[in-house]
Amino acid sequence: MPKVDYTALNAAVEAATAAVTKVETVGGSAVELITQFSSLLLAEVTKALDADNLADQNTINAVTEVFNTVTARAVASSDKLAAAVLAGTPSAPPVENPQTV
Repeated sequence: MPKVDYTALNAAVEAATAAVTKVETVGGSAVELITQFSSLLLAEVTKALDADNLADQNTINAVTEVFNTVTARAVASSDKLAAAVLAGTPSAPPVENPQTV
């Protein structure tokens, strides 16, 4: 039996594994950023407004509106990312009924 050279196959598997790891890392980081950014920023702005004796309800309402807009943008971006991931994910093959095989 001739000896088989697995060098190219091993390199392809390693490259694919590295690519998947990179996608998982970047995707996880993006999700983390999107889900936590608005809440973290809101907490800091709230602290700043509480410390500012000149802040009134109008100021708070204006800042709240900005955060609502930023949050809507983050959600839209997250939805686009999720749609892209789903679009690039192949569907599972149909399950064959053992009685008909």
